[in-house]
Amino acid sequence: MSEEKIKEMIDNGGKDLFTDLLNNTYEAACIIDKDLNILFWNKSLEDLSGTEAESIVNQKCRKNLLIQGPEEKLITCAEMCPVNQSCKDKVIRNYKVYVLHKEGFRIPAFMKVLPIKNNSNSVQGSVITFHEHTPKVRMPHFPKELQKMNMLDTLTETGNRRYIEMNLGYRLDEMKRYGFPVGLLFCILDDIDSINDVFGTVVKDKVIKMIGKTISKNIRFFEFVGRWEEESFLVVLSNLDIHKLDLIANKLRLLAEKSSIQVGDKLIHTTISLGGVLAESTSTIESLVDEARNLAQSSQKAGKNKVTLFSEEY
Repeated sequence: MSEEKIKEMIDNGGKDLFTDLLNNTYEAACIIDKDLNILFWNKSLEDLSGTEAESIVNQKCRKNLLIQGPEEKLITCAEMCPVNQSCKDKVIRNYKVYVLHKEGFRIPAFMKVLPIKNNSNSVQGSVITFHEHTPKVRMPHFPKELQKMNMLDTLTETGNRRYIEMNLGYRLDEMKRYGFPVGLLFCILDDIDSINDVFGTVVKDKVIKMIGKTISKNIRFFEFVGRWEEESFLVVLSNLDIHKLDLIANKLRLLAEKSSIQVGDKLIHTTISLGGVLAESTSTIESLVDEARNLAQSSQKAGKNKVTLFSEEY
């Protein structure tokens, strides 16, 4: 079909055709003008972000995206605004980003920025699309099945301690039989008692849930996270070396640091201190968890919001 025919079709469709198309597409999408005002927010983006269009349209972009750079380095879009860049050079851009959900956790997504040009070829704004990149299979059972088996932490909808012990045991057996590397991250929430003292248990639980969801949505589909104790999570990783363990641990640390919930006029967030280990042929569930916990506690003693691997701080 020629460009003239397409233009004629759009003109005949009226002013609502474009927004109707965006509202009914699978892709999450918004339109932002060159001054970073949000003009449109479609239904799929409402589902992805948990934020309704009526609460955000006609407001300035909040600049709370995280953009993944080289070696999983995370950059805020306030530091490197992709809309501003595309408005200047008219180039379509693709990024891996982490969208902030209304409940505070971070969702991985692929983002495309498409400049909108007028007849004189100047950029008036951008259409921005998001495609969620969350692993679709994170546990071998659905939450309802795990709940029936008493293996679900209902607050965070991750596995509970019993679930972790069972599946970590399976992974260690596989490692001993087939040589598949197994890594473990022990994640302690920093300052959660202070949040409880100031804001109460309801807010504390929301923060714990936020961290649990941030972790579960940002690990590979064949790996899993569970709540080990009230203020700690265990992440079981596979097929990796010490360098990859370091990259994953620091990515999760940074994502947790940049996650937050709104309580009144305050943004509430916390950090996590992590300890990471690679299993050995002699490792048991108890020895592996104890070693990872000790390393996480070392991270806390060193100032919190840190990663310690084999007693080496990163």
